[in-house]
Amino acid sequence: MRKFISFLFILFLAGVIFNSLSFAIAEDLTKKHSGGNVDVTVTLTDVEDLTSIRDKKELKFRVYLNTHSVDLLAYQMDKISFLRDEKGNEYKAESWKTLSESSHHRSGIIKFSNLDGKGDFIITSSSKSIELVIKELAGIKERVFRWDLPGRTAEAKELEKGNFTIEWLGHSSFLITSKEDIREVKK
Repeated sequence: MRKFISFLFILFLAGVIFNSLSFAIAEDLTKKHSGGNVDVTVTLTDVEDLTSIRDKKELKFRVYLNTHSVDLLAYQMDKISFLRDEKGNEYKAESWKTLSESSHHRSGIIKFSNLDGKGDFIITSSSKSIELVIKELAGIKERVFRWDLPGRTAEAKELEKGNFTIEWLGHSSFLITSKEDIREVKK
């Protein structure tokens, strides 16, 4: 009976972990802001989902600007854009690569390092959010594009502590074992 309850607990734990991962994968990587007669769409690129952002040494955002009345060529995107973490620290853009350019329709990739001046990651496992800020574009003081980063679930933290092991069995199958179960088997 005890083994059956342990099995049910492990099965439940696996469901919670994979449900959490599915939620993170479905997270929207695109944000939008309209104001000052300019529509801005920003998409976080080169990541599969928000869980993988912490592993990147650089962060890239595809920026689309659209208007019918503002000269978009007047703005140096790498000068008016910065990253902001949840502590309020700000990080300058490294570059702007133009994809298409006209005075009313503009797009490009803005790139940031994910390493601070000391070589430490800006976005870490404890980071809760990251913001791309575009300042003073068409009279709008700050356009803030915010991504809330998925936290680690209690189950994932237990896995990291080593209280459980996961063994890949192939073909979408895996085995999760708690240290308690391992001790029982060894007795």
